[in-house]
Amino acid sequence: MPEIRILEVVTKQNRERFIDLAFQVYKGEPGWIPMLRGDVAAYLSPETNGFLGNGPFTVLLAERGGRVVARVVAGVDEKSNRIRNVRNGWFSLFECLPGEEEAAKSLMDRVASWLKEKGCEKATGPVSPNGGDEFKGFLEKGRDYPAPYLCSWNPEWYTGFFQKLGYTEIHRLFGFRADIKNIPLERYSRVVAYAKERYGFRVDPIDLDHLERDLNDIGHVLEEAILESWEDLTPPSIDELRKQAESLRKVADPGLIMIARRTSDGRPIGFDLILPDYGDVLRHLNGRMGPIGALKFLYYKRKIDGVRGFAQFVVPEYKHKGVMSAILLDVFLCGLKKGYVWGDCSTVGEENDPSLANIQSIGAKLYKEYWLMSRDLR
Repeated sequence: MPEIRILEVVTKQNRERFIDLAFQVYKGEPGWIPMLRGDVAAYLSPETNGFLGNGPFTVLLAERGGRVVARVVAGVDEKSNRIRNVRNGWFSLFECLPGEEEAAKSLMDRVASWLKEKGCEKATGPVSPNGGDEFKGFLEKGRDYPAPYLCSWNPEWYTGFFQKLGYTEIHRLFGFRADIKNIPLERYSRVVAYAKERYGFRVDPIDLDHLERDLNDIGHVLEEAILESWEDLTPPSIDELRKQAESLRKVADPGLIMIARRTSDGRPIGFDLILPDYGDVLRHLNGRMGPIGALKFLYYKRKIDGVRGFAQFVVPEYKHKGVMSAILLDVFLCGLKKGYVWGDCSTVGEENDPSLANIQSIGAKLYKEYWLMSRDLR
């Protein structure tokens, strides 16, 4: 067989080959969501992806006989390592053609060597390519439903392959699905009214006319909530939040993103990030947004009937005080007015008891499971 070559992506041509591989891997696969090529390219540059500015990174291809057969992005989040006092590396956006396990092994061996050279003791992935909640973990269970917007979908053999490389499952992440019309809104309304009065807070939709203010408020909540509860996350800088906000502008529905603030002084105490589920829209575009694609986007956007819940954060002082219930109530009421009938909540860590309790209290059903995997490099 032809020799395997590992290439670092430094040219526009190889960046296009990196992006194109996923379309080969998932050709004819209805569960997969083909992201816009430009959006994938944005993940690969620190100019458009603030997460890559947290440390060194590399974008790699495995090539056999001149054909790209596997890909991956790997890096070191020095910011997180410094805060957590660890020496971890990460990988993301791994893909491989069927039958090319040998090339994938060579690729991941290169990643391990590269991370060791950077002083890392552990490799973990797949993490989100922008440090958020997108494409996090390998899908291990839940193929009865297609992937929701920005959720992982991968061939079933990926997790077994990584286990053979010495990776183990270290963190299970769950996806839940809820029928919005079956949510007990009357009971929720009573609980929320009581919580708001007793604990003195209000809920406002995000204001795009005052986005800088709201991003700062979100940043304050993240700084308190993440450092207190999440071992694998670190608070993004305001610059990172700005870059993510710019990428979300074209898909966000402001009525679905809420910020809770203390009534007495306006201090931010919680927020959610919920977006319309653009999965079916993107399936019709097949990665490209030309003139015809723009028309398709506008047409199928009107048919969106579900939402994807990415994140919910509450500062420690206000946990178990009805803040997230108040935020979700406003989201549900807004969603029903706009014709949304179902919602996905992903990805929720197995240790995140408050979020699991909130989600299950509204009757959401567990329907997907994702694995974050890790390998000791020492």
